[in-house]
Amino acid sequence: MTMWQRAIPFLPAFVITAIFFITSTAEPGTTPPGGLPGLLAFWIVLLILTALFPHRFGVTLTPSAAVVHNLRRRTIPWPDIQAG
Repeated sequence: MTMWQRAIPFLPAFVITAIFFITSTAEPGTTPPGGLPGLLAFWIVLLILTALFPHRFGVTLTPSAAVVHNLRRRTIPWPDIQAG
């Protein structure tokens, strides 16, 4: 995957984090839920999940079949695909 394809899933989390920091600086005395440790934990979990899951899901096309990578691996021969 390209850099942009790996970065796009982080966009909603980045926007939410930016909103929390903008609102906390606009109103003195307010902090994001969980404070800075909560946001740090959120980003660490997000990075770990993003690093683990994209490699396990998808479709690989081979000369003889389409291999579907999901929670389980499934190989579909091309004649079955063409017949469907």
